[in-house]
Amino acid sequence: MRTIDEFSKVVGAMSCFNEMIACGCKNVALGHPTSDRALRDEHMAFAKKICEDHDTQCCEENGGFLTDLFPYSMNKDKFNILFYKDERYRDAYFALKERKAKLVADGAYTPAARREIAWEFGKLLSYSDEAIDRMIAENTEREEF
Repeated sequence: MRTIDEFSKVVGAMSCFNEMIACGCKNVALGHPTSDRALRDEHMAFAKKICEDHDTQCCEENGGFLTDLFPYSMNKDKFNILFYKDERYRDAYFALKERKAKLVADGAYTPAARREIAWEFGKLLSYSDEAIDRMIAENTEREEF
């Protein structure tokens, strides 16, 4: 059996995500988080071509978006690529990230607010209610304040 190198696997996943965005199955998707900015930038060259082929768009995501939806270490201090078709979804992603930062800065990132932010992130990623509930419940690696 042929071995698939990691770089090719990441590029293939980006193509798949963009096909789902192009046909309306997903609003946004994130590529593969990496702590290596140069590697993310290499991914970006392929991402731009993939987006051109699927009539979608992408932008850099620096620093990661930490919510209770995913394990903390998955996105902490990571570089990524955000994929979307409509700029309103890109804007909604960055607004949600900013809203979370304000809640944290104001000392208002309560358990209810944490759940709401994670829930809205899951909906933006087009996850089902059941999947969001399960992912939040199963995540044992959460950001601490």
